[in-house]
Parts: sequence; structure tokens; C-alpha cells
Amino acid sequence: MTKVTALFLLSLTYVIAQEDPLSCVDRCNIPYNPSDLCHCNTQCTIYSNCCADYDELCTGLTSSCINRCSENFDRRNECHCDDLCKDKGNCCPDFDDFCPNVYEQLTELANDLYYNDINAATQYDVTYDYQTHIPDHNVIEDVSPDNLFKFFNESLFDIPSYKYMRDIFDNYIRYTGTPEDVTQEELDEVKIFLDEVMESYVMKKAHEYLVEKGLVDPDYYVAFRQDLETIWFEMYTRSSGPIDSSGFEHVFIGEIKNNAVSGFHGWLMFYLEEKAGLVNYHGFTSMKEPDTLGLQFHWDGYNKKISSIFTNRSPEFELAIFTVCFKQFPNQLCKFDMAGFPVSIQTWKQNDKYIGSAYVVA
Repeated sequence: MTKVTALFLLSLTYVIAQEDPLSCVDRCNIPYNPSDLCHCNTQCTIYSNCCADYDELCTGLTSSCINRCSENFDRRNECHCDDLCKDKGNCCPDFDDFCPNVYEQLTELANDLYYNDINAATQYDVTYDYQTHIPDHNVIEDVSPDNLFKFFNESLFDIPSYKYMRDIFDNYIRYTGTPEDVTQEELDEVKIFLDEVMESYVMKKAHEYLVEKGLVDPDYYVAFRQDLETIWFEMYTRSSGPIDSSGFEHVFIGEIKNNAVSGFHGWLMFYLEEKAGLVNYHGFTSMKEPDTLGLQFHWDGYNKKISSIFTNRSPEFELAIFTVCFKQFPNQLCKFDMAGFPVSIQTWKQNDKYIGSAYVVA
């Protein structure tokens, strides 16, 4: 074989590999494309749809901004996706595909969800008695003698998503370190709730946004639904002991850990526990538009120095916006404008897979 022939065959092999739809040659960390037969970005390991040579060609590369926008600068990375990389000239090649105007894109989505949250409570459904401001949340003192909820229209629980969420509230043992006993009835209640949420406009729009970012599987009713069930409802340990917690329990219900209230960011749970005489509202630490309240309270023998809740938003809205922020900005602040006001949501990962916490910053 002549040298020319060998070079020709080598070039031909390379071209074929480049055009191979089942290879990651020149495709590592490219944006997700549902028409591809297999994938080569970091999400393919989650959805088990990587090309066969993904590990060989793509593992360990940090040359993509997928799931890295607005990250803190780390000099160990070969390229960067922080807010200053444009000025410094060290952005990753796909920065413009994933990171430009992230704030504006999230703002557009958040406003879409907010103004189309058709099951949100109105000012005629719920009224509040905020009472006394607490300037220092480290001082635990009840300075508000009356309940937070002045009026609550209980016909809200005729709305399916509200009703089905309430059905789940009694499924959990609030003490971390105490193993949960999950029954078939409780699993069915979660299924019914998710079935309802999946039919909402806000969740469908959240999924559409996440698919565009390459952060979730485009299969809405199977893969994405399973993803939601996993991150929110799959049980894990929060105490280095038995299976005792879930993202849903922590965020929307609350837990007791180290003799204090942990989580508890759900306004519907707050109302029900206050009505039952188990929550004692101390006062508010902050109030922000839209529908954001920072507060201190006592829950069935335990204190919560400071918490924050969305007020009046539907279960499907909260699940949708928290899921978006968890997927796009895990373990960091997710910032956007909503209804004309700046909003920040903090999410935390648990066991590198589940939602550990999610809450609006008051």
C-alpha cells in the first residue's frame, strides 16, 4: 500500500466517523437534538442514551457550558461560563448557545408561568394578618398574637391539584432518623397528584423550557414524569441512617431535625397546621412582591427561626418553578424578574440526585 493510499484511507475513515450518527466524534457536549440517534452531552448519562464512544471521547471534558451558566470562576476549568468570561475572553465555545441572556430567558418563562397560573388563589380567596415585623430572626419570640391566616376560602381544596396535594400531607413522619413506611395507598396518592400536575399549562411550559436547554428528556409523559417523581418523591436518607425523607416532604411539609424545624416552605401546609392549632405564627421577617413572605414560627414544639413561602401560588406553579431552578441552577441562586419584581430561588441537591431543598428567598 502506498503512502498516498494509506493517507486517503485514513482520511476516509475520519470522514465516515464524523458523519456517523452513532458516534461522538466532533459532537461532545453539543446541544441536545431529539432527532439524534444517540447523544454526547452530559445529560445522556442520566437518560441512558449516550453514543457507544461517549466515555472514550467525551468523559472528563469541561469544554461545555451545559448546566454551568453563571457558575463561580474555577481556574482549574479549561474554559469558563461565569458572568465575566466574555470580558476576560475565556468562555467555553458553546457559551453563546447556553448562557446569553439567561436572566431574560428565565424572566420570560417565570412571567408566563405566573400570569397563566390559573389555579392561583386570589385576594378574595385568602387574606393575611401579618402583624409585627421581626428585625432579628435570631431572637425567637412570638410578637404576633393572632394567626397569619385571617381568611381562607376552603373551596380552594375543591381544585384537584390542591386536593391531591393535601392528600399527600399525612404520608410522612416528620422526624428525620425515623424510617418511613411507604404504603401502596400513599404511592397511589402521589401518582394521582402527579397525573394532575402533568396536565397543567405551567408544568408543560416548564418542560418545554428545560428541553430547549438540554436539561431534561423531551418525552413528557414518561421520562419527564419519572424524573419529577424521582427528584421530588423518591425517598432518601437525610440523617445518614434509615430512609427518612424526600424533597416533597422537606419543601412542602417540613421536618424536625436536631430539635428544630427544617424545610417547611409550603403555604397550604402552614394554613392547615395553623388551623389545627399546631403552628404558632411569630411574625414576619420580610415581605416581597410578588407573593413572597419571610416568617418565623413555632411548629408543634419546635422553632423555625426563619422560613420563606410563596403565598397564593398553585401547587403546580411551585413544583414547576422549583423544578426549573433545580435543573438549571442546582446548589445556587436562580434569579429572574417576575411580575415586575426581582425574584431569587435557592435549590439544593441531596445525594447528587434528589431535591434536598427549594425555596423562594424572602
